[in-house]
Amino acid sequence: GSLGQELELALNRGAEQAVPEATSVLGDAIKAMTWQDAQGILDGPDDAATHYFKRTTSKPLAQRFAPIVENALSGHRCGEIL
Repeated sequence: GSLGQELELALNRGAEQAVPEATSVLGDAIKAMTWQDAQGILDGPDDAATHYFKRTTSKPLAQRFAPIVENALSGHRCGEIL
C-alpha cells in the first residue's frame, strides 16, 4: 500500500545519497590494498575479491550509511514504524 511505497521511495532516496560515501569507502579499500591482498585475490577462490571488500568495507559502509538512511526516513510515516 501507500506506506510500503513511501518506505521504498525513502530508501531509494537514501541509497542515492549514499552513493558518494560508497565510492569513497571502496576507493579507500583499493588504496589500502597490499600486494599480498592482490595476490590473494588472484590466487584465491572465485569470490576472493568479494571477501576482501566485505572484510575491508562492511563496517565503514554501515557507519556512513546509517545516518543517511535515518535522515531519509525521518519525517516520513515509515520512519515512525522503523
